[in-house]
Amino acid sequence: MENLRSILFCLQDRLHTLAIVGTNLLTEDFRLKKAVEQFHVIAASSSIFSKIDQLVQHLLEEGNKEKEISLIEAITLVDAVVCTQAEYIVKKEGKQEIEVLVEGRTKHIEYNELQPVITALTTKKNIPELL
Repeated sequence: MENLRSILFCLQDRLHTLAIVGTNLLTEDFRLKKAVEQFHVIAASSSIFSKIDQLVQHLLEEGNKEKEISLIEAITLVDAVVCTQAEYIVKKEGKQEIEVLVEGRTKHIEYNELQPVITALTTKKNIPELL
């Protein structure tokens, strides 16, 4: 899985670089070609990767008159897939402080001090029952 992500991130990086330098330098970007070759190997593992591979292959075609549009389409799909690859981990080590505004000044309070308020706002029970 990690190797798949690194190939995907490499392809994303090369496509973004191409967007910056322009499609006129497409034929000279050997790193993009290498990233495309690596991605082509894993493209069969998923239909979305196959679609990305098709877009990138179309971008590299010599007869492609709309390279800019092909580039934007490839970047859009790759960026969307990269967004789904993120991990979110909550570590509950130490104090969990929350910054709140109290009387015009910010104050750091612990999560457990706000727990009754959060519970009251997120449940459908009567407030007296929570207190």
